[in-house]
Amino acid sequence: MKENNVTLLLSKGLLSLLLLAIGGATQAADVAISGVVEVEGAYVEDYAKQKTTGIGLATVEIALQSKVNKTTQIDVLMLHEDGDTEPQEVDSATVTFTDLPLAATAVMGRQYLPFGVFNSNHISDPLTLELGETREAAVYVSSGFSNTSLGVAFFNGKIHNLTESNADPNYNIDYQYSRESGSFSVGVAAYYLSNLAHAEGLFAALPTQATVSKKAPAMGLALSLGFGPAQIIAECMQAEKAFSAADFTHAGKGAKPAACQYELGYTMGKATLALGYQTTEQLLFLELPKARSLLSYSLATSDNTTIALELAQDEDYATTDGGTGKTQNIVTGQIAVSF
Repeated sequence: MKENNVTLLLSKGLLSLLLLAIGGATQAADVAISGVVEVEGAYVEDYAKQKTTGIGLATVEIALQSKVNKTTQIDVLMLHEDGDTEPQEVDSATVTFTDLPLAATAVMGRQYLPFGVFNSNHISDPLTLELGETREAAVYVSSGFSNTSLGVAFFNGKIHNLTESNADPNYNIDYQYSRESGSFSVGVAAYYLSNLAHAEGLFAALPTQATVSKKAPAMGLALSLGFGPAQIIAECMQAEKAFSAADFTHAGKGAKPAACQYELGYTMGKATLALGYQTTEQLLFLELPKARSLLSYSLATSDNTTIALELAQDEDYATTDGGTGKTQNIVTGQIAVSF
C-alpha cells in the first residue's frame, strides 16, 4: 500500500477514534466539545499582475476537552487546512496538571510553544506567526501570581546541529502580564526560543531536513492595549544572530530573520474594523513580503457565525535582495461558523 494511503487510513482512524470518544464522553458533564469551520474565497493580483481566484475550506477544527479530575485535564485538537493538513491531523494533544507546588501548572504533550502571541482581528495569519509558530512535543511548566506568570518549556526538537553540541537542551521561556480595570486592559508578553530553526516555517524550508550548521536563538515582545471599544496590538520577534548561509540565505549571506505586527481595531456592536501594518526582515527565503498593509471588517451575524472581508497589499523585497520590488493585492472573504 502506498505511503499516502497509509497516512490517510491512519488519519481517518484517529478521527474515528476521536469522534467515538466524543460520542461516549458527551454523557459526562465534565467534557466540552467545540469546533469551527471556516470557508474562504480570495482574489489575488500577484507581483507579475497575474489574476487568480479561488474558494477553499480554510479550516476545520474539532476540539475535545475532558476534566479527568480536579487537577487533571486532557485537550485534543483535530485540524484540517486545505493545502496544509490533508488529510486531517492531531494538531495538538496535551495533559494538564494543576495545583502543583508554587502554584505551578504542567502541560505535557504535543503543543504550540508560547513563542509568540499572534493576536489579530484580520483573516490572514500575521507575518509574526509565519516566522515564529512552533509546535513540539514538550513539557511546559508555568507559575503565576497575581497578574503575572513565568513559564519554561523543554522539548527534544527536530533539529540536528552539525557544528554545535546536540546534548544542549532545547527550551522556550516566556513571561506574561495582564490586567483589566473597567474598560481598560493591558497585556504584555516576552519570550525566548533556544533555536529559531525549530519554528514550523523555518524547519520546512531547511535545504537539508532536520540539519542546521549552527543555532540562532530568538526573542520577542508582544503588547496589547484595550480602551473600551478600541484595541492596539503590537508584536515583534527576531533572531539574535544570523543563521549559516548553508541553512537560510538572504542576499548571499546568512539570514537573520525578524517580523513585526502593528494593528488597530475598533468594535462597534457586533462589527469590528481593523487596520494593520506588518513587516519582515530577511525572510524572502520563506516567500514572505517585505511589508503588508491590511484593512478588514468582520460582522457577527449570530452568536456562532461571523462574516469577514479583508483587503491586503504586499510589498515584495527589493530586486537587490532577490525580490521584484513590486506589490501584490489580495481580497479575502470568509464565513466562520463555530459550535
